[in-house]
Amino acid sequence: MWRPVVLSALALLGAPLAHAVPVPAETRAIDQQVRALDARLARSKGPDCIAADFGGEAPAVSEEGTETPPPEAWRLLRTEAALEKARAEQEAYDIAYLWFGSGKAARRVVVARFTHFSSSGDWAQFDTYYFRDDGTLAHTESVHNTFVSDPEHSAQHLSWYDKKGAPFFHTVLFSPLQGRGTLGVAEGLAAAPDTPIYATTRDLPFAPLLRSDSRCLSHR
Repeated sequence: MWRPVVLSALALLGAPLAHAVPVPAETRAIDQQVRALDARLARSKGPDCIAADFGGEAPAVSEEGTETPPPEAWRLLRTEAALEKARAEQEAYDIAYLWFGSGKAARRVVVARFTHFSSSGDWAQFDTYYFRDDGTLAHTESVHNTFVSDPEHSAQHLSWYDKKGAPFFHTVLFSPLQGRGTLGVAEGLAAAPDTPIYATTRDLPFAPLLRSDSRCLSHR
């Protein structure tokens, strides 16, 4: 069974990163929240729910040669066993592992960990979204592994967001897939490429399913 294992970049770093530019003080409170959520995920037996897009990977090509992405076909699944059974019939190239909050946020996603990959196997991307209890986006970590570059490398993009969903700080770490070390660090305000921004949990592509389907919440 193929199952990605993605650790928080903050957890992997352990000690604070030696930043090249001044870091906004607002990042500290968010970092504390991220570490608390990571600790909870480490104790959990698995995600509270899984969303997978079974719409397919190959775009439709018109007679004029125009490509149209396949329509999204998101489904909610209660367990990883159910996901693997569904994937045996139809592959899903976009999968989101979800964890819900507690208390007043019990029906709200607080962590969404997406995996994206291609049938060719030449790239894989892992996007993790951390949401505040009020549903606003606080932090994202995007890991993009490229297997066709020289050297093969991983780019880790870390972004911090205000309560309006606007990014106010960004760090990217480049490291080789083989061996250890860091190829480079860049910092600033740019967003991670190819990473959709969901300013609130209502913007998640499968949010309507979460509102209408209570199965993921009922099994917790």
